[in-house]
Amino acid sequence: IKCSFLQIYNEHVHDLLAPLESRKKNKVGLKIRWAKREGFFVENLYKNECDNPGMCKKYFITGVSNRAVASHAMNTRSSRSHSIFTVYLTSAPKTNPEMEVVSKLHLVDLAGSERIRDTGATGKLLKQSIGINRSLFVLRKVIKALSVINRKQAQFARMSAQMPQKERSEARQGLSAMKRLV
Repeated sequence: IKCSFLQIYNEHVHDLLAPLESRKKNKVGLKIRWAKREGFFVENLYKNECDNPGMCKKYFITGVSNRAVASHAMNTRSSRSHSIFTVYLTSAPKTNPEMEVVSKLHLVDLAGSERIRDTGATGKLLKQSIGINRSLFVLRKVIKALSVINRKQAQFARMSAQMPQKERSEARQGLSAMKRLV
């Protein structure tokens, strides 16, 4: 068992479990990468070994205490970032250790949207609030676009079962082009 904890703060990814010196030194944040085998991942993100569930909880509490927070008229401890705590479980059958299976559990905490006039935010806090609201708006649009694609894929699957092979291939190409646009 391993775990990691990151926050997305002011559009930069930061490791909440990295040693203090690393966190102070890395003001620009970590890079998000993509690899064929792993998919998307955060480069140089610390993955801490956990001997038991209590250690996972300890890392979680440590990460929460390292999150960016601020005080405003509606909340004395307002989170200023989105965060993801990930637990990695690796297992393999004793009879065939090469058949390793890795599972991930992501716990996501999104910063809440804020009504600027109600929070009384000004200056840096105002800029953060605008960024939080913008990121939540974009996330909503992405989720909506993905749900439209999933509906279209379901419709396509029902229709393609009744199509001749040539038309099915052309329709599949059209659906692929639509996905690239999103």
